[in-house]
Amino acid sequence: MKARITCDNSHPLGKRFTELFHVDFYSRRNGFDLHTNLNTFIESTKDYDLTINFSRGMQFGQTKLLVDLQKHCNSRCLKHKVLNIGSYVSLVLLNSSNSSYDVEKAALKYAHRKIAYSHMFHNDYLDSYLINLGHLDEISSDIHDNYKHLNTLSLSDVLKNVRYMLDRKHIKELSLQYKQPGNHRVNDGIGLILPGLY
Repeated sequence: MKARITCDNSHPLGKRFTELFHVDFYSRRNGFDLHTNLNTFIESTKDYDLTINFSRGMQFGQTKLLVDLQKHCNSRCLKHKVLNIGSYVSLVLLNSSNSSYDVEKAALKYAHRKIAYSHMFHNDYLDSYLINLGHLDEISSDIHDNYKHLNTLSLSDVLKNVRYMLDRKHIKELSLQYKQPGNHRVNDGIGLILPGLY
C-alpha cells in the first residue's frame, strides 16, 4: 500500500511503518505544517491508499485532519483508509491541568468511532481505524528513567497489530497494553491504579 504519515522520518515508530508500506512523511521538519497546509494535504488523498494520522495531540490537529478527510472523501466519492494513532497513556495525564493531551486523544477516539460507524452502516467512503498505544520501546525515555520496573511495548508488536487490524476490516479499534509485573500506580503515586498482568 502507498501510505502517508503525519510525522517526521526520524521518529522511531514512524520509520518502522516503512516495513509495512511505501511511506511519504509529512512534518514541519520537511517543510509541511498541517496547521497551515491541511488543505493541500487533503487534496493529495487520491495519490495514497492509506493515511496514518500520527501527529501528536496539539491544537486538535489529529481530529481536524480526520474530520476534514471524511468530508473530502465523501464529497469526491473517494474510497480511502485512515489509521489513527491513539493513546491510553493519556490516563497518566488525567491529573495534569497543564496538558490537553488526554482531551485531544479522547476527541480523536470519538471522531473515529463516528466515522467508522458511518462507513460500516451508511457506506461512507472513509474507512477509519484506531490503534491505542501505551508507552513504547525506544520512545518512552521517562518510563525507562523513572519507572524501571514497568515494561514498555515493542515497536515490532505495534506493527504486528497494525497489520492484524488492517487485514480484518471488521476490527476498527485496538488497544495495546504491555504486560506489567503486577499492579502498579501511575502519576508518580497519585491518582489511578491500573491492573497489571503477570
